[in-house]
Order: sequence, then structure tokens, then C-alpha cells
Amino acid sequence: MTPLETLMEEHQLILRTIASLKNFAGKVQNGDDLPLSDLAGFTRFICQFADRSHHGKEEDILFQAMIAFGFPVDGGPLAVMLADHDQGRIHSRALSEAADATEWTTELRTTVADNAFGYASLLVGHIDKEDNILYPMSQAHVPQERMDQMVDEFVDFNENSVGSVEIEELRALAESLTEKYPPVE
Repeated sequence: MTPLETLMEEHQLILRTIASLKNFAGKVQNGDDLPLSDLAGFTRFICQFADRSHHGKEEDILFQAMIAFGFPVDGGPLAVMLADHDQGRIHSRALSEAADATEWTTELRTTVADNAFGYASLLVGHIDKEDNILYPMSQAHVPQERMDQMVDEFVDFNENSVGSVEIEELRALAESLTEKYPPVE
């Protein structure tokens, strides 16, 4: 699998999981007393898989290669993607803090719904821009030899940042959450 195919496959898992998060958040918003541990599961997936592993590979490997081959970091598509990553971290931090609560309150429900829906909306648009604009641009401008090197770099990055065992656990967690809270879109 090429580096871009790897990232796009990860996008599909992230999209399914955030669609499931939206279902969860809608139920929370409607007053359902769902386990806070499920919110913790969503935030673990978002923080460790979507951000630390996926966005980490983009920021530390793909974007750096794009910069090396002429893409500016302080403007243009990379600046937009990095700003999106930062905005996503604001939402995920709020969700992580909410997951530490011991019981649902009206304020907590609002915080969870607002940040879950905000994160989902942001990521859907962000992933669309990456898959349909940024990745094709990178494929056109980064030499194939450099793209080929990224395959091993992605594996090493996952092993050193999250760990291959945890990556598989996170994938399984996402699937179990998606099964428990099926996307309703």
C-alpha cells in the first residue's frame, strides 16, 4: 500500500468512527444516560489514532516532504491542514476533559454534543480536502522515490509514537464503538 493509500484507508476508519460519535452525541444531547466510558473510548481513538498516529504521520512525514519540494508551510494548503489539526485538538481536548466526569450534567451534555458535532464537521471537510486536493497535489510534486521511502517511515512512526499493538487495539475499539453506536447518516 502506498503512503497516500494508507492515509486514505485511515480516513475511512476515522470517518466511520466520527459518524458513530455523532450518534453517541445525539443520544447524550437527548438525555440518554450512556456510559462515560464510551466517551472515553471515543476520545482515546481520536487522540491516539486520529491525531497522534494519523495526523502525526501527515505532519512529521508527508507535510515535511511537501515542504522540502516547495510547498510553503505558512500559507496555502499546508497551513489550512495544520490549522484544521489544531482546531480538532481543541475539540478533542474538551471531549477528553468531559470523559473524566463522574456523571452527566446538563452542562456536560452540551459540552460533549457541541464538541463532538464540531469535531465531526471539521474532520469531514478536512478529510475531503486532503483526499481530493492535498494528496493529489503531493503525488504530483513529491518524487515517487520519496513517496516510496514514506512506506517504511510510516511503519516506524506508528511503532515509535503509538505502538503497533495499540494501533490494532484502537482499530478494534473504533469498530466496537461503531457497532454499539451505528452511524445514522
